[in-house]
Amino acid sequence: MRFFSLASGAFAIQESTTPVPDIPTSIDAIAHELSALDDILHITDRLSAFSQSMSFVMDGQKVPKAPYYLIKVDYDMQGIWIVPLRDSSVGSIMTMYGIEENEKLPSNDILLVKAASVEDLHAAYPNYFSNIDSFIGLLDNLIQ
Repeated sequence: MRFFSLASGAFAIQESTTPVPDIPTSIDAIAHELSALDDILHITDRLSAFSQSMSFVMDGQKVPKAPYYLIKVDYDMQGIWIVPLRDSSVGSIMTMYGIEENEKLPSNDILLVKAASVEDLHAAYPNYFSNIDSFIGLLDNLIQ
């Protein structure tokens, strides 16, 4: 939350709007803190991975319909894999999810979602499908 508050503070300074409470009023101070947080949390890498991976989904890749989907995100490779889960047994789906969650690397995320189609995933999780490249570019400029 601090990272995005800092980014908002930087944008407020650049746009000469109301300052964000509890955020430095210097772009240099904000940039320094943003950079330190990004080194720890890898937020820009994660955002880039989501942006690139969702464009993969949006570029017409066919994912079969299923009642559940396992979404695997690899931030290092900046990729996403959507695995349709056709088994209707909630118990076996939860077992599979638990195994994936326990075996994931620190640079990965595993999400289990229920949706009738990839289009429904788009409707349910619009933040994953949005084009955030310009936002990432602004963040990169601040951090650099």
